[in-house]
Amino acid sequence: LSLDGKVTKRVPCSSRVESLDFVPGHPWLLVPNGGQQAGDPAFGIIQLWRNDLSQIEREFGKTGPRDYSEFSIAKPSPCGRHLVAGDSYNSLSWIYDLATGGRIDRTSNARDRMMSLAYSPDGGAIAIGYLNGIVECFELKHEGDEVSAVGRRTVIDAHKGSVTNLQFISPDLLASSG
Repeated sequence: LSLDGKVTKRVPCSSRVESLDFVPGHPWLLVPNGGQQAGDPAFGIIQLWRNDLSQIEREFGKTGPRDYSEFSIAKPSPCGRHLVAGDSYNSLSWIYDLATGGRIDRTSNARDRMMSLAYSPDGGAIAIGYLNGIVECFELKHEGDEVSAVGRRTVIDAHKGSVTNLQFISPDLLASSG
């Protein structure tokens, strides 16, 4: 949309889009979208679009005949090298390498339906908010500049209801709404 309210470009989406984020340092936009592949049921994928919406650079989600997720949320790392993709129905998050498309690691099974994700500004942690008011923060292990694994988890009883949004203020301070 232009700021005067005109639609400048549209792309087809198979499902409701719950997050949009530009990737720092790259001309890309992360778009969670539904997909369909060779006889499999619909599943949620993350599409990496050129920022002018001219083409899809890569898709994240399905890696094999019995391996698919229902990704509905995605957030890029502050360095623009990784993304965290959230499977809201199975309440798992996967860390991906943006350059190769490879999976790095995943979070442990969660406590309820995932509602929100956030990446810390230093790239050292991710936070996940759930329908039941719980926030989990996961430390990310690094080898040099690259994320190598999901590490230690901290559980916070943040809200009486759903955690609708999360945003890191600093590497050790998180804002949540619910």
